[in-house]
Amino acid sequence: MLVGHLCLLLVGGLSGVRSPTSIEYGEPFVVSAAYHAATGGDLYAPVDRLPFIHNNYNPLVQLAVGPWLADGVSYTPVRVVTFVSVLFILVVAGALVWRATQSVVAAVVGALLPLTCGFMFPWMCVGRVDAFATLCSCVAFCWAATHQAGSWRARAWLLLPAWIAFAAKQSVVGGCGAALLLAFVRGRRSEALGMGVVFTLGCAGIAGLANLLSDGQYWLHAVVYNASHDRGGLWPETLGPLRTLETMGWPLLILLGICLPKVRKAD
Repeated sequence: MLVGHLCLLLVGGLSGVRSPTSIEYGEPFVVSAAYHAATGGDLYAPVDRLPFIHNNYNPLVQLAVGPWLADGVSYTPVRVVTFVSVLFILVVAGALVWRATQSVVAAVVGALLPLTCGFMFPWMCVGRVDAFATLCSCVAFCWAATHQAGSWRARAWLLLPAWIAFAAKQSVVGGCGAALLLAFVRGRRSEALGMGVVFTLGCAGIAGLANLLSDGQYWLHAVVYNASHDRGGLWPETLGPLRTLETMGWPLLILLGICLPKVRKAD
């Protein structure tokens, strides 16, 4: 099954790069915003004036692929970014498993497991920002995991790919979060809290700069829209913070409290 998923990735990725038409509904928004910015327009166009182009992602990927679209609109550049990013995600995952097990079989299985994820599989060939952001997030965790024996200054470099991931998509912060949790579990609580604060301040700086350079349009596109967007009943919009915590948070916190001593012992 895992090999079959790899074949689907290779065939789908190469076919997507060559396809001139949209595969998924989110692609035109990314390509339109990138093209508009590359041809003298605004990456976050005013919401009350033409051309009414919406861009609810952080700016990095669109700015990077924009110059490749200036001479002609195409889905190819951003799909190449996605395809290459997914391949590198598999490499990072496999390398981490190999480092932990020294087993080729385990490394291959670990490398291919991301292709079974319900989120990764539909997005692994389309021209969006998710795969690149996920790759940078994985690199952030990989850096932390492979520098556990070094100083905190060496591990602090994980913040650079974590910030790049955030600059590509505002919700992709899992790699940094996992790295900080690893530090906390291994007893480096001040390091985890300190880096968490620095990471948050850096993300605020990225968002603030984007908002400043776009005359406030970034906030309307990437924050206000996402906060008010209807997610088809899958989002707990009718639940208050305490009810949401009761629904999802308390069991996880209790489970973490039960498991933490065992996790620290087994490391």
